[in-house]
Amino acid sequence: MPAHDASRTDASGTRVLAIASAGNCWVELNRLTRAFEDATIHFATPAANPAHKSPAHNLWSVTDFSLYSIWKLPFCLLQISIIFLRVRPGWVISTGGAPGALAIMLGRLAGARTIWVESLANSQEISLSGRMAGLFAKVWLTQWPHLTRPEGPEYGGKLL
Repeated sequence: MPAHDASRTDASGTRVLAIASAGNCWVELNRLTRAFEDATIHFATPAANPAHKSPAHNLWSVTDFSLYSIWKLPFCLLQISIIFLRVRPGWVISTGGAPGALAIMLGRLAGARTIWVESLANSQEISLSGRMAGLFAKVWLTQWPHLTRPEGPEYGGKLL
C-alpha cells in the first residue's frame, strides 16, 4: 500500500477496524488500540453490551457465529462488508472470535494491513479462528511463547 492512500485516511489519520468477541478478547483489543491513538478507530463486536464501551458513533454490531452456527456466517459477512464499504479501513486488527477472523480475511483481500493477536485465553493451542486468520493476517501474534511455530504465529508478549 502506498505511504498515503487518501481513501483509507481522514483528517485524524488512518482508519482502523478493531473487531473482537466479548470477554477477554474485547478487553485485550481495547488495550491494543492505544497503539493507534492518532487513528480513527471503528470498533465492531457481536457483544450486545461490550465491557468497555467505545464511542457510540464508532461502534458497530455484527452477528456472532461458530462451527455450530455456521448458517449465521453470511449475515456476518454482509455486516462486515457494509462496515468495510462505509469505513474503508487501512488497518484491521482482531484478538479473537469468528467475526474477527472473517474481518481479517476481508481486510487482507481489500488491501488493508491486518493484525491478528491470539487471545491470552488460548494458552494450550491456537484457536480455530486464529488458525484461519493466520492464513491471511500480515502480522500474526500469540501471547504464549510455546505456541510459536516457524510458519507462525510469532510471540508478541502479553497484553494483560
